Amino acid sequence: MPDPLQVPIYPQLAYKYQAPRTNQRTGGTTSHKVQVQELDRSAKMSGDSGKSSWPEVVGLSGDAAKQKILADRPDVQVFLVPVGSMVTTDFDTKRVRVFVNTAGYVAEVPNIG
Repeated sequence: MPDPLQVPIYPQLAYKYQAPRTNQRTGGTTSHKVQVQELDRSAKMSGDSGKSSWPEVVGLSGDAAKQKILADRPDVQVFLVPVGSMVTTDFDTKRVRVFVNTAGYVAEVPNIG
């Protein structure tokens, strides 16, 4: 089994790490375990209205895009992020990142995640 710290991380997968434990009867330890499960993103979106991306807002101002997304999906949080910014790679079904250029206009299609 690969070292759990060397397992590649992919955003479409869920990882669960189990640290080694001592067996009370034998005094031995168990090995590291990493469970990997593929996420079904559509099934994970509770309250999903069917909308998970907004290609129609590309070119709009960031604030106009935020209002449109919130009108379609009031259950999500919308974040305006400058293009090229470092962001986490975790998948959050209640988050939409809107990447805006230096002029404040949407530069990429916003998606759930």
